[in-house]
Amino acid sequence: MAAKHELLDHTGDVGLRIWADTLPELFAEAAHGMFELMLEDLSAVRPIHRREVLVRGSDLEELFVNWLSELNFLFSTEGELFSRFRIHEVTEQRVKAQVAGERLDPLRHEIRLEIKAVTFHNLYVGPARDESDGWEAQVIFDI
Repeated sequence: MAAKHELLDHTGDVGLRIWADTLPELFAEAAHGMFELMLEDLSAVRPIHRREVLVRGSDLEELFVNWLSELNFLFSTEGELFSRFRIHEVTEQRVKAQVAGERLDPLRHEIRLEIKAVTFHNLYVGPARDESDGWEAQVIFDI
């Protein structure tokens, strides 16, 4: 199975369901999906600036929320948009990654929606629930 994601309908908010063969691919696909929700055209974000990101959590679900929250924080505070996500390591309590992108350029990047928070509401991160091999996640964003 290739990594993929789909939009979830959720009253007043927006969510994603993500599938991948491996846990690192799941984290990368979730980040990709989040920025795809935020922007009209994610392909307009050139991967010219790289940043190392290290995030910790007490368990896999908290780690997942903290990972997406950190990337959203970098966008909100630094105006950084990311289009490439290379996960070097994922354990139950930490993710180490390199992300690549560029600063927001209002002439080239159209913001579709702003994410206020990554929530724990209806959160799932674990083995694929359809009993296939691989991983699945579900996350709701407060917009």
